[in-house]
Amino acid sequence: MVNPADIFIATAQKFLSCGNKKKRLPPSSCLDLAVQILAVNLGLKPAVLYDSNAASAEQILHYVNSLQEMGLLSRALQIVSIDGNTLVVNSGLMKSHLADLLQKRSLITVDVCPWREQPTLSGMGGKTEDMVKDILAFLSKEETHSSVSVLGEVLYSQWNLCTLFGVLLGYPASYWFDQAQGFENCLSMTPLVVNKVWVSWQTADGKHSGIEGWKHFSAACTHFKLSKVVSPRGANVQDGHWD
Repeated sequence: MVNPADIFIATAQKFLSCGNKKKRLPPSSCLDLAVQILAVNLGLKPAVLYDSNAASAEQILHYVNSLQEMGLLSRALQIVSIDGNTLVVNSGLMKSHLADLLQKRSLITVDVCPWREQPTLSGMGGKTEDMVKDILAFLSKEETHSSVSVLGEVLYSQWNLCTLFGVLLGYPASYWFDQAQGFENCLSMTPLVVNKVWVSWQTADGKHSGIEGWKHFSAACTHFKLSKVVSPRGANVQDGHWD
């Protein structure tokens, strides 16, 4: 019987090799990526930002399509390229997520402009709201699973991509700073808390692979609570872990 983990490793190493020597991803990275992709496929998160190596968006498209053809994914996933960054997106969940943010105006941003003594929580400003509306319109118009959806620079050139990626990845809050004034921030001396959600993945060496992690400044702890999540097997997820 073929071990699914071996299939994920072989598929990633086949499609995602890059560089002059076509260096392959190590097995641990292949499995970490598989967990991320499965989380998007199952609707546990709207998207994942690919950062395993320098593989192109087209390579990632072939990788994801291959997983679907082998029956390892239950839905077609959208590949989106923004300023050289590649995201694997659950289209239905993403559109619902963005529409919900707009309807409820529930997006929390953290102002980390360098002239502030400490980060400050705020709501969704007008420019951020326009950005969310525009990316929602783009994803709705460009929904395709046979090619890479490339966001043009004419759209994102005025956007804060730090805020955008926080929104697209479904983080509980997104950092914001005035990029017209530079890309510095006030986080250097600010105590940060790391939250991470983990899923158990059985491998030969018994290691675990994480689904997601994010940082926020410690003073905001009272504002954020990890929502109760239900795993694909029906186990309740609390305190950032499930087994």
